Amino acid sequence: MKENSKEIERRRSILAYLHHCLIGEVPKKLRLVSVDWTQDTACLHFYFDGEIEERDHETVDLVHTYFVANFTEDNMRSCGLDIVRIDEPLPIPYEGECVFARKEKYDN
Repeated sequence: MKENSKEIERRRSILAYLHHCLIGEVPKKLRLVSVDWTQDTACLHFYFDGEIEERDHETVDLVHTYFVANFTEDNMRSCGLDIVRIDEPLPIPYEGECVFARKEKYDN
């Protein structure tokens, strides 16, 4: 299925804005961030290495809030949030499109 120009622009907007929301907000234990979406919903996925502490939850909540604030006028009815612990070196079976991935010790 070929994407039309409106879908391509929406994809660009979603990925670029989430990337922008992450600037200065990436904790050391964050391994990967991805996003998936439909016409009227989105879901942000945050994957951590090790125990997820209260300050990590606060950071993720802040990023989620910034992201949602940008898309309230874009017919996006809801934006879910997943925070998952998957310790390195286990692979991350992430959903959607990757927006951030840290360099892993076990990367080639």
